[in-house]
Amino acid sequence: MDTTRTPSTLERPSSIPLPPRRPWRLPLYALGMFAVSAGFAWRYPLPNHSDTLVDIGKLADYGIAEFVGYVVGHSTMFLLYLLALRETRHSSRGALPIVMASGGVLAAIMALMYPVNAIDLFIYAVRSRLWTSYGENPLAARPVDFPNDPFLAFASPEWADNVSPYGPLWNLIAAPITWASGDDLLQALLGFKLLAVVSVLLGGWQAAPWRRCGRSANR
Repeated sequence: MDTTRTPSTLERPSSIPLPPRRPWRLPLYALGMFAVSAGFAWRYPLPNHSDTLVDIGKLADYGIAEFVGYVVGHSTMFLLYLLALRETRHSSRGALPIVMASGGVLAAIMALMYPVNAIDLFIYAVRSRLWTSYGENPLAARPVDFPNDPFLAFASPEWADNVSPYGPLWNLIAAPITWASGDDLLQALLGFKLLAVVSVLLGGWQAAPWRRCGRSANR
């Protein structure tokens, strides 16, 4: 009896899927990103500079060494992110808790850093106060209409004379933050930072592969 098989029926070794491996490298990549982000939050802390409008360049005195450190730090974080992304493509589902936990820690650390290259965070607080402190609609009222408001200086001349470009849903989301903060600007800024952290985690949870698989199985 001829037991030989034709080449067309032979299975190629490369077609056999490899079992998923344990994502042991992910915590190492995460620790590296934690270290870099903590360095940024320490060097450019929001709590120490919440009483003035500046940017990262001014905080760094536009120094060359600061610029190099900023570029190297961000490049390192992106490199670690790409390595972590590659690791998750060959790992088991055990990678998901590590990814979610690491994302939460990173977002929390960066929440303590001064806003990078934009003052939107301050403007959120200024405009939301129009409703929570004065009962005015941010879609119709301008910050400049309240010259004695303690937050007005943080709207900047560019935006103080404009109504809010955001829709009513955003006003509803932002209102509890400025209502609870009162005249404490730092508390309002940290509140909006916390909102960003929660949004990042919810977005990651919604996009998690097991969520998509679960929905497909139920259809």
